[in-house]
Amino acid sequence: MLEQVHKHIISELQQNTRTDIIFIITAIFLNLLALGINAATAERSQEDTSLLIVIIGLLKGKQTRCKLIGGLLKMYKDQ
Repeated sequence: MLEQVHKHIISELQQNTRTDIIFIITAIFLNLLALGINAATAERSQEDTSLLIVIIGLLKGKQTRCKLIGGLLKMYKDQ
């Protein structure tokens, strides 16, 4: 039972890492797209909301990882 819980938590951590990678790649793509549009139109960008969304997503991912790792440590400490 304990081994199954361990495998489940590890798989959740791996999924969380993949999600963070997708956030980072999306942020890079959106920033390059905004840079291209701004360079083409030569206008100032009013706000960069994509950066805020990415930061919030990464912080939520970090919170989830901390909870999962904390649970894993408690599980092993209880043994």
